[in-house]
Amino acid sequence: MLARLWGWRGSALVALLATVVLVVCLRAGGGAPEASPPGIPDPGWLTGWGLSIVKLFVDVAGISVVGLCTTAVLLARRAELGGERTGLITGVRRVAAAWAVLLLAQFALTASDVFAHPVDQLTLQEVSSFLTGTTLGRTAAVQVVLVLVVAVLTLADFGRRWQALLAFGVAALLPPVLTGHAATSADESVAVVSLIIHVGAVSVWVGGLVGLTWITVSRPGVLRDVLPMFSSIAGWCFGAVLATGLLNAAIRLATVRAPFSTGYGQLVVVKVVAIGGLAAFGFAHRQRTIPDLVNATDSVRTWRVFARVAGAEVCLMAATVGIAVALSRTPTPLQTHVHASALIVTSVQSVHRSG
Repeated sequence: MLARLWGWRGSALVALLATVVLVVCLRAGGGAPEASPPGIPDPGWLTGWGLSIVKLFVDVAGISVVGLCTTAVLLARRAELGGERTGLITGVRRVAAAWAVLLLAQFALTASDVFAHPVDQLTLQEVSSFLTGTTLGRTAAVQVVLVLVVAVLTLADFGRRWQALLAFGVAALLPPVLTGHAATSADESVAVVSLIIHVGAVSVWVGGLVGLTWITVSRPGVLRDVLPMFSSIAGWCFGAVLATGLLNAAIRLATVRAPFSTGYGQLVVVKVVAIGGLAAFGFAHRQRTIPDLVNATDSVRTWRVFARVAGAEVCLMAATVGIAVALSRTPTPLQTHVHASALIVTSVQSVHRSG
């Protein structure tokens, strides 16, 4: 009962928080959808807002799958966790299925955005053209296939080979990296490689904490063995996330003033502050929770201490994911500069023709 209650209430709170942060950041950073001028096709508000919100839950589902697999890897040597391991397999399967459904919804909304048609007015020909004739469509298809592979693998009797499932889960997160901001930046290869590391580290770190919190609701005693290992992994992931995040931001920001003079740059600053807050939570775990585990005689009391810190940490992580999705939907200074230059050139050409 405690696990079910904590799961539903916690999931609802995290989802609501991430959505609110996403909407606020889109409006503040300049990435909020706007109606097209009269005479220009418009996909509508459902596509405009729905695409960002669905992407948020796509990312949350993917991170959750990786987190549950990470937790299973950490617990692989505990033979007495047979029931919990079965629960992890079921959890991965269900979340992967939800992930696939969300990806299909994202596919439809992206096609609506590309063709500037409301999603309910898309034709079969447009959907087929988007799937076969665009990089975004083909990338989406590859990602759906990878997610379905993860779901199917949970049906097989693969023993304790959770590492393979974890690898497929991380791989399913990566296709959008090839078609996002990184793939359109000036230093494409550096941006793509660093973003792959960034996404992998975030999914293991954030998802791992979610999975660990989930399993310890019913088995608080596993914290003694698992938390020190996860803390070390999280430390390395934090370093990778911070370094690659700053590198990607530097590639996309046009000037030194851009972090403070542009909406995109301001969101980058907010995200860095949020990551700093997560580092503080990690430090609190090292300074308090882990020593308490070593000397604990009451595992339930120790879990409550862990749950208070981890619960706040998961909420901050949810907010950080919301910021990250808003960044992916917000024009970078370089993109804005190119767009403005294109408008100027078009205006000059029009004046020249009229003259």
